[in-house]
Amino acid sequence: MRSYESIREWLIKRAEVVSVRQIARDTGLNHAAIHRLMDGTVSNPRIDTLSKIEALMGPENDNVAYIRGTEFVAIVADEVENTINIKTNISNKDQALALVVVAACRYSIGENVTRNMLVGMVSSTYEAIKKQDKKVG
Repeated sequence: MRSYESIREWLIKRAEVVSVRQIARDTGLNHAAIHRLMDGTVSNPRIDTLSKIEALMGPENDNVAYIRGTEFVAIVADEVENTINIKTNISNKDQALALVVVAACRYSIGENVTRNMLVGMVSSTYEAIKKQDKKVG
């Protein structure tokens, strides 16, 4: 079980992406309870309340858990390994690739990404999608 503080921080970040009411619907909790958790009014929340939120959060090592439940394309840069990973939960391959292109272009703005790096990100994603299709087919 994650700490209450890490769950509270996640709730605050999640509320920047979706409404508190949506978080409440996704967890099965009352939106007022979510607000109280976020503002720290509740100092010792019940385990079952935290468990419902933690279930929505997903695995602790999931870098994009805060957007679980929505379609996403995420670009995760690993400066230690000097790699860029692209994650998506979109099952439609054409739609996923189109959104990867948009996400990669947006990522490249202000990140000093060269045209070759951008093309590399998109082409490696395309190749990964083709490999997945061959495995399934």
